[in-house]
Amino acid sequence: MSYNKRMFEEAEKIISQRRKNAIEQSKARKREIYKLFPKILKIDNLISKTSIDVAKEVLSSSGDNLKEIIQGLMLKNISLQEEKKLILKKNNYPEDYLEISYYCNKCEDSGYTKDGICDCKKQLLKEQAYKKLNMSVNINNFKFSNFKLDCYPDNYIASEKSGKTPREIAADNFKYCEDYAYNFFNKSSKSKNILMQGGTGLGKTHLSLAIAGYCIENGVGVVYASSQQLLHKLESDKFGDSQEGFLDSVLECDLLIIDDLGAEFYTQFTISAFYNIINTRLLENKSTIINTNLSLEEILLKYSQRLASRIIGEYNILTFYGKDYRLS
Repeated sequence: MSYNKRMFEEAEKIISQRRKNAIEQSKARKREIYKLFPKILKIDNLISKTSIDVAKEVLSSSGDNLKEIIQGLMLKNISLQEEKKLILKKNNYPEDYLEISYYCNKCEDSGYTKDGICDCKKQLLKEQAYKKLNMSVNINNFKFSNFKLDCYPDNYIASEKSGKTPREIAADNFKYCEDYAYNFFNKSSKSKNILMQGGTGLGKTHLSLAIAGYCIENGVGVVYASSQQLLHKLESDKFGDSQEGFLDSVLECDLLIIDDLGAEFYTQFTISAFYNIINTRLLENKSTIINTNLSLEEILLKYSQRLASRIIGEYNILTFYGKDYRLS
């Protein structure tokens, strides 16, 4: 999974605050209980002394009875713990009231377990990805479940090669995108990249965001941006004071989605930036989805031949037909 540095830092900050809050809450409860029940303070002091005594015995004793001594001290410790729980219970407090109540008991609010990154941190990273994506678009509006095939015409053949109507082609494209998302980490190298091509309002953005939402929910690091947003952020990184490291996120994320290719302002920087992104991600075997209103011929004319050939030669092309369904 790939997330940018800022997302990791934000997740670490939240987890650190959770741990701090848990410890402070435990300290406050102890102050409360010690004031109400001085006997528990004495018990805790005795428990601490018992632990120190165990350590001293281990370091200083060499006799055959070391095991029995330590066992006796441990039994004393258990007896004191039970006495404390009994006092709490009799006074209507939970037996574990003085224990640290972590937000995540699995990692004790550290963000890591012996197996690696804890699920709680993974969830925070997913939430950060959702937050970042929702800054530009409300992803909850774009699901596979609310994609409407009946908006596509079904009364003429759109492609002589396939012999199918716009609706039938859209259904094929929908199925391909759904399978792409559901089997993201099982795709062959030949099906990692998609070019969704066709007129305005034919569902390209909807399907790409449905893919993004499903993938993020299942732990995939996604970066989504329109071509204009992408270039603006890259220029900010290159020529401005931005410390975000956006290019690193674009190159390293599991899935990059570039929406509306061709709508950006055309410059040599544009061509160079897009070629660098597309070529690097192909070399690194990273998945990319590009949406465009341009035809394949227009892509070839607008961009350099080497850029166009990388897209046309390495991407699975999904073509959409019909009219802007948002106007229907």
